[in-house]
Amino acid sequence: MNQVALAFWSNFYDNIFDHPERPSKDVVDNDELLDQWVEEQAKKMEERTNKNAQGGKTSSAYDHEEVITFEQFDEGINEES
Repeated sequence: MNQVALAFWSNFYDNIFDHPERPSKDVVDNDELLDQWVEEQAKKMEERTNKNAQGGKTSSAYDHEEVITFEQFDEGINEES
């Protein structure tokens, strides 16, 4: 049971430290502040998900100026005998 708990909390803190909007050390060291930060991030994610589900703009490869497409090429078609 202790190994499972250790793995869970290690993964939890790894995710916190890898987050692009990583909280300050003071927040990480304070359990209550860290819980609030996690809740805020969850709300942000839910809002983004809801916005996208309601027709918000989503990004696509075709939204960019240049798009590379790949076509299947049959070598035997264009070869001269």
